[in-house]
Amino acid sequence: SHNLTTDAGRRKLDQDVGELLKHECVHLWASLPCKPWSRLNEMNGKKLGKKFRKYLEGIRDESIELLKVFIKTAQKVIAAGGTVSFEWPAHCLGWQIPGLEDFFKQYGFGFAVCHGCAFGLKHKGQPIKKPWKIASTHGPVIERLSKYKCHCAQGKHCPCTGRQASESENYTPLMAKVVVD
Repeated sequence: SHNLTTDAGRRKLDQDVGELLKHECVHLWASLPCKPWSRLNEMNGKKLGKKFRKYLEGIRDESIELLKVFIKTAQKVIAAGGTVSFEWPAHCLGWQIPGLEDFFKQYGFGFAVCHGCAFGLKHKGQPIKKPWKIASTHGPVIERLSKYKCHCAQGKHCPCTGRQASESENYTPLMAKVVVD
């Protein structure tokens, strides 16, 4: 893993992706931390005052820098004939970042929304209905992921907040299998 907030980390990423593209057909899967763009942090920004808003602005600035690295890398992969996917929670405010939608349109990304509970995402035995949204240039990924929707009974989910939200950053083995197959 590379620290993409540093010049050295970005150079290493460029080097590694360049090497892969020489020999392989690459599918880039990217998922940035959603914390800067969560609805809860947006609400906290209004409620908790100047100090929190300054903190939120800082983590959003870092997120935008990471997004620029993703876009540059994605363009490189697509230009070499590879495919790209990007994931964030469906309700993440980051999807509204100016220019991101244009990037997805320009490169022909399709979209899928799927639910964590359909992939076996649970906390203490209770399903978590985390809605993931995936943008991808690889149609089969969109087609496969779109099939995984919640079929749980109303009121059976564990809320996806706090610790559960952090733990849900990790995909279930089934979701990983569906993406890779």
